[in-house]
Amino acid sequence: MGKTETVSATDNGYDTKHKLNLSKALPNIEPGAIERGGITLEQIGAINVPVCYYKTQITVHGQFEQIKGGYCAATGYKSIVQNGNESIGIRWIAVDGGKKKLVRECSYMSEPRLWHYNANSTETSLTLCKPLDKLNELVEIGKTVPRNTFIGSVSIIRAPLYGLAWLSVDIAAIPEQSLWRFIGYFTGINSQSDYDTRKQAAQAKEQAEEEQRRIERAKQVEIRQQARQEFNAKIEAEHGLKAVTPEAGKHYVRICKDFLSGKDVYKHCLVFKCFGRLIAKSQSYNTLTEARQAMIIKLDIKSKGKEITGQVFFE
Repeated sequence: MGKTETVSATDNGYDTKHKLNLSKALPNIEPGAIERGGITLEQIGAINVPVCYYKTQITVHGQFEQIKGGYCAATGYKSIVQNGNESIGIRWIAVDGGKKKLVRECSYMSEPRLWHYNANSTETSLTLCKPLDKLNELVEIGKTVPRNTFIGSVSIIRAPLYGLAWLSVDIAAIPEQSLWRFIGYFTGINSQSDYDTRKQAAQAKEQAEEEQRRIERAKQVEIRQQARQEFNAKIEAEHGLKAVTPEAGKHYVRICKDFLSGKDVYKHCLVFKCFGRLIAKSQSYNTLTEARQAMIIKLDIKSKGKEITGQVFFE
């Protein structure tokens, strides 16, 4: 038994295959334009030559010049192919990109979020996942999917090994007049105004949360600065060392914590400049006295060094 099993699968809106090119006419469509920005189902409907809607691609008949590339900037995937009979095939991934993006955004906004949006180089889908013992529920939900609102397929798949089953709605394209009926079924967002209202609310929430994060970050910076000032004052009072801004060619002492043990580590450092950046080579010692003596006599340090990114240096 394989990892997954298809329980049921139905397609809607697809044509049967034609092996011959159905037209000798010059199509009023530019493959390069599709490569640059994709194409909508409505634009395809306005093409002046026969068009066939197959499961793997849309075939546009007629006489095309040899195409080059075929990668669609709107999707990042190879989306146009030239068939052996000189017609061209437009992969569904290049069709209705704007509508699919709207479906994705609405799926993120829906509450509760039951359907999950997925897209890759071959398909775009909405998926509802449940435990395997809820398979009958998925079957009943699958019957209610509004098949007259989109071109695509509805499948129910189960994975006994993982105890899961899911209902997958593969979206090839969505007619403009059916767009909000389609989105509304899966997300509860039924109109452009409903979407705009929810988007504005989501943006306001995100801005409020970001402001709260900014305030929290500022507090943490202030706490760290205060702790550093207190630490620097303590080192100066107890050991006569002063916190300074490091300069290339000078020796310093650093005091830091060992990541694993949490114990104080004392380092003698030499600062130098490399490609305009300040780099510090260091050598660790067990005591501050040893590190300080190494600084005073300017002992050679053989380590490669690391870029200085805000560390405190004493002299």
